Amino acid sequence: MNISGTITEAGQASPPSGQFNVRYQDIVITDSNNRKWYGRIGSKQGYQGGEQITVSIEQKADSDGNTYNYLKRFNPQYSQPNQPPQAGQPPQNRPEPQNGQKEMRIVRGNALNAVMSAVDVPSDMIGEYLLTGVQFILTGEWTLQPKNYQKSNQPMAADGRPIDDDIPF
Repeated sequence: MNISGTITEAGQASPPSGQFNVRYQDIVITDSNNRKWYGRIGSKQGYQGGEQITVSIEQKADSDGNTYNYLKRFNPQYSQPNQPPQAGQPPQNRPEPQNGQKEMRIVRGNALNAVMSAVDVPSDMIGEYLLTGVQFILTGEWTLQPKNYQKSNQPMAADGRPIDDDIPF
């Protein structure tokens, strides 16, 4: 449950503890209906009376078995795991591929990785290859046309093929 209100009482913050140097303190929040909510909250700097705050409340027990309200600061900019998106936030829905499309995209991506690792792509064509590769993964069609590309200062054989190396082995 989320509560918005003003901190009306803030107890002394504990010394920093744990890996993240969290300070715990007991606070009282008064909501817009003048209801008071008591609980314990953790932070790095601590809280003072008069601050506006939105928290989620969770029941916890201390080492002696005593239950208390644990308050966790709620930031509506980030969606929380067990809560629906707040009003004004568009749902983060991405259409899922159907009928094996996801598996086919994975296979195409793996095939493209194998081809790209075996091919010497000239540095001025890498961008084209990457964009064409993305389209290949999505559609299965390779749209980049082969180009006659000659490395600078590379000797050519009489039949027009490049001579890779003058060493015969």
